[in-house]
Amino acid sequence: MAKKTALAIYMDEIAAEVHKYLKTIGYRKFGHTYNRETEPGLIQVINLQAAPYFSSIHGLFTVNLSVYIREVEEVRFESPPPRDRHVKEYDGDFRMRLDELIVRGYDPLQYYDAKSRWWRIGEDTQAIGAEITTLLQRYGQPYLDEYNSRAAILGHWTKIENNSPDLENDWHVFWLHRVAVIILAKQGDLETAKRYMQEEYNILSKHWNPAQKEYARQLAQRLGISLDTQ
Repeated sequence: MAKKTALAIYMDEIAAEVHKYLKTIGYRKFGHTYNRETEPGLIQVINLQAAPYFSSIHGLFTVNLSVYIREVEEVRFESPPPRDRHVKEYDGDFRMRLDELIVRGYDPLQYYDAKSRWWRIGEDTQAIGAEITTLLQRYGQPYLDEYNSRAAILGHWTKIENNSPDLENDWHVFWLHRVAVIILAKQGDLETAKRYMQEEYNILSKHWNPAQKEYARQLAQRLGISLDTQ
């Protein structure tokens, strides 16, 4: 086994420091990734990602957030991977980086590199871990808790729907819309799911490439939804 570098050791120590807080609210640690199941098949994911050795930002790390929903993965992939392992951040939806949520000039950013928008890895691992913990408490966890149940996700979409969402230009809104479709269909509300899916298909037909439109049609088919494709 190769000997760990100083940066790798520091990163492990930062991850352990962050886990001191996360374990108190129910997260399980898997290396530098943390999982918390808030209802069956719905898992909040936090990940500390170190920049690779060959990159220009080697020596820095970022914090990734996402929410995994089992039925969304089952529909998206016809043969989803087994879930006897932990969930990785990129397996989830509503993906966000912690730095996108913070308020500069107000938050503690002693170890933050403003140019790259990543954090510096260093020997002061306790202080770095404390900075990340504070930001997770203030922003990261509240963001994840917006999607802590299927009911919350559907409620979030309903709130956005009432304000004329821009499905054509806002990727986050588009993806929330698609996740809502899958949840509704799996809960048996095919009528509402079909209405939403038809809306999505019509937008893709006008503005997106044919492959995206065909994928939406196949997705609807997997959900038992028949779309008007004329």
